[in-house]
Amino acid sequence: MANPHDQLKEKTAESGIVAALAASPLYRERVATAFEMPAMLDAEELAAFVQATQPKEWAKLAKQFPNGERQTLAAQASALMAKRGTLEVLRNGISFNGINVQLAFFKPSSGGNPEHQARYAGNRFAIMRQVHFSAKTPDQSVDMVILLNGLPIVSIELKNHFTGQNVQHAIAQYRRRDYREPFFARCLVHFALDDDAVYMATQLQGKETQFLPFNRDTRNPIIYGNFASSYLWADFTDEDNQTELGVLKADSLLELIQNYLHFERDEKTGKERFVFPRFHQLMVVRKLLADAKEQGSGQNYLVQHSAGSGKSNSIAWLAHQLANLCGSNGQPVFDSIVVITDRKVLDRQLQDTIKQFEKIKGTVTKIDRNTKQLVKALERGDKIIITTLQKFGFVGELAKLPGKKFALIVDEAHSSQTGENVKDLKIALTNDEQLKAALAKDDEGKEEDPLEAELEKIQKARQKLPHLSFFAFTATPKDKTLELFGTPDKKVKKGFRPFHEYTMRQAIAEGFILDVLESYTTYKTYFELIQNEKAEGDKLVEELKARRLLLEYVDQHEFAIKRKAHIIVDHFTRKTAHKINGQAKAMVVTHSRAHAVLYQEAIAEVLKEQKLPFGLLVAFSGTVTIKEQKFTEDNMNPPGTGDIAEAFKNPGQRLLVVANKYQTGFDQPLLHTMYVDKKLGGVAAVQTLSRLNRTFPPLKLDTCVLDFVNEQETIQASFQDYYQRTELEGATDPNKLYNLKYTLEQMRVFTVEDVEQFAQLFVVQKVTAEKLQPFFQRIVDTGYANLGSEHKGKKDFEKLAAEAKEKFRKETARYVRQYSFISQIMTFTDATLEKFYLFAKLLLKQLPFERITLPREIMDMVDMEKYRVQEEQNGSILLKAEDATLDVTTDDGHRGKDDDAKEQLKVIVEKLNEDYGIAFDDADRVITALKDVLEKDDDLKAAMRSNSIEDLKRRKLKDSIQEALMSNADDNLTFLSKIETDPGFGKFFFSQMFKWYSAMVSSKSPPK
Repeated sequence: MANPHDQLKEKTAESGIVAALAASPLYRERVATAFEMPAMLDAEELAAFVQATQPKEWAKLAKQFPNGERQTLAAQASALMAKRGTLEVLRNGISFNGINVQLAFFKPSSGGNPEHQARYAGNRFAIMRQVHFSAKTPDQSVDMVILLNGLPIVSIELKNHFTGQNVQHAIAQYRRRDYREPFFARCLVHFALDDDAVYMATQLQGKETQFLPFNRDTRNPIIYGNFASSYLWADFTDEDNQTELGVLKADSLLELIQNYLHFERDEKTGKERFVFPRFHQLMVVRKLLADAKEQGSGQNYLVQHSAGSGKSNSIAWLAHQLANLCGSNGQPVFDSIVVITDRKVLDRQLQDTIKQFEKIKGTVTKIDRNTKQLVKALERGDKIIITTLQKFGFVGELAKLPGKKFALIVDEAHSSQTGENVKDLKIALTNDEQLKAALAKDDEGKEEDPLEAELEKIQKARQKLPHLSFFAFTATPKDKTLELFGTPDKKVKKGFRPFHEYTMRQAIAEGFILDVLESYTTYKTYFELIQNEKAEGDKLVEELKARRLLLEYVDQHEFAIKRKAHIIVDHFTRKTAHKINGQAKAMVVTHSRAHAVLYQEAIAEVLKEQKLPFGLLVAFSGTVTIKEQKFTEDNMNPPGTGDIAEAFKNPGQRLLVVANKYQTGFDQPLLHTMYVDKKLGGVAAVQTLSRLNRTFPPLKLDTCVLDFVNEQETIQASFQDYYQRTELEGATDPNKLYNLKYTLEQMRVFTVEDVEQFAQLFVVQKVTAEKLQPFFQRIVDTGYANLGSEHKGKKDFEKLAAEAKEKFRKETARYVRQYSFISQIMTFTDATLEKFYLFAKLLLKQLPFERITLPREIMDMVDMEKYRVQEEQNGSILLKAEDATLDVTTDDGHRGKDDDAKEQLKVIVEKLNEDYGIAFDDADRVITALKDVLEKDDDLKAAMRSNSIEDLKRRKLKDSIQEALMSNADDNLTFLSKIETDPGFGKFFFSQMFKWYSAMVSSKSPPK
């Protein structure tokens, strides 16, 4: 009687896989004994393939090696596989004795002629069970092996939860194998799987073998009627209800060998490794190609792939295959593929990867010199062009591109692709005939006005065009990015979603990036301000501006910066410096350039004071002037530092202070800790903190954030939007442009006639800047200069007039900014909007910059009496495994009310003290009493005035302080405990006391 549990055994599952594949096209099942050990192939299958697909070459074999054709072919193929590798001989065949044999045939991109199709159909796939692969250990076998034309390409170890084993047992089994066995080097990939999960490795290295997840998600979706892992060998239905090809099917494996598998050099280790795509990489490229093949050019695609997704390879595979993609008519879908990137690493990686697929030299053109180089590449029709977006701004009409179609792959889709730069790109890649064809649908029955026609052509060039397709990649799509590149979502009214996603959640779970929220400590600042003798307590000032200035005063106060500098250095010394085998680095994120300068000085002073060996760099742009002293990167960093990012790679450089630099796109795997003293939220929070998420296996195990400004709830909300798929609900109403235009017209700075005259000058006559400048100067002198004139005679007339001018500047900039985005999603043309945009954009550049005067005098009217920064929250920030929905901006284009309410200075100070105050403990009392004791210590004064070295003076002062505190230990117990249990505070306290006492004994005014 059959055992009822037999149906659950591993062998039964194995039989199911073999049966499924053997029944699919080009496959057959072969017995394991057909696998010939010395040659490491199935000689019979190889001979059958060559005989059927290349009879002329087989005839040459028969003539030269009568009755030995099969053995000779097997021996030659085996020897060349051992020397060149299986991938090389499968792609390019083998040659010997004047005989040229192809070992596989691939699908031509255009479908090919009947002979090509017949040869492709002649490929012979075989699956074998329990294949013995070693002459040294003949009892060992692999569960399953897949062969292509007799050559082994895939090995599989299968486990089953029902028998008490899982995929980890399969991985362990591979790692125990003798990886020096020739068989393992012959296979292109090794799959370890169970009924739920799949992992793969391309190179066995014993215990060091790296198996990568090959899963649809962190937990594979249920496939009813089959294993959750059955997508590996059987067709499956994806999340969009589309049928996808099983990975091990013949068509799939031939495509992988032809277009995906390659060698690459690891940027971190410098070693070469063999690359097999991860599941999401394979799926995104396949789905994009299938849609582009069906839809043709003129489509937009948004790919939301997290850091750690292997985006560079995804782009390389996509670019290579788009360059060869043909539609159903057999004609190329695109003439050229343009990759827009600022990453030098991607330049090199694209060229190195595609070179392995293409036999023709010069397939990839890197634009690294000037615009002329770009123009020539476009005109020649180079297949893949790598350039920056900015270079298109200078192409203009230089390129002559007769009706060409382009695929544009955007390496990092963000706000720069929703503005004027992308318009320049579209114009450069579009000729007049293509624009006329696009406008024809809108212009039926209209009389043509030359000015209006020209404006509509410019406007149409901003919109979606039928000969341009965008493939935009980003981990953090904003609402505008989703609306511009996203796929309309049928589930959400007027909504948009990414075309494909690989989530941050999955990247963290699979170990490709680290969770930067796992150790997140927030600090809260408490302070008390008092008005000094200069204060005008009844003075009325704008409350919001005054609050901002007073908070800036506290934030940049010498005491506050030094206190936080001590916290940073103490934390780095005790918690970070030893991480990553003593190589860990940290970044200090500041909110302004002046803030960065002050931090660099304070941290440098603490490092010097404590004799710590950590190198310190600072990064900010331009020149900062503080108290009439000028600071630049050059004069603040060590001589010869050069490029900061490169200098930070130096093992001695451990701390980097930044202000609006290196917070996006900066890749430093040794960066472990971040100290944040800047307000963060939304995409900026995710991008900034994600500088920490790079892995450095096996040494980098975690990250750490100390945040002096933001609350955990704010960071949690920011990351939640991008933890899984990000969607957009709603769509921007293009009609808001009319309201924005109306708002500006009502300010009476210019007339309708001014706009018309400008259009004639700029669009029709194409006059130079010298002619336009007087035109705009007249508008500035007569219209803009008179803004606020209705307030003449009032006490604060100048201020009111300045505010009116600032409002006009802001509203003009608002129209320019909104139009540059909305014009790309408009489905209609209106020349008046384009005309007004061109006018407003150039007028904005001519307006004199008049910064609104902030009431900075109030910063001299207050002193900071008390200050404390203390740890508030410490732990992990947890995110929910759910998709996020962004909302579009809901304003209608009309200007909202201005919040310029005024309040008395004394009331503002009181409110701030309420918001940021705390019941300060008895530390103030203890320090006051301590200072009284130390001022009477004549021995200490003498020691401090002596010529002793500084270390001895510090030790003497520390001893005197401890003696004074211990003399009244009962009253000072809390303060003594704080010094002992918080080393950072202790060091800061003794440092400040040393400065105070040194100043006091030198008869200088002691610092507060």
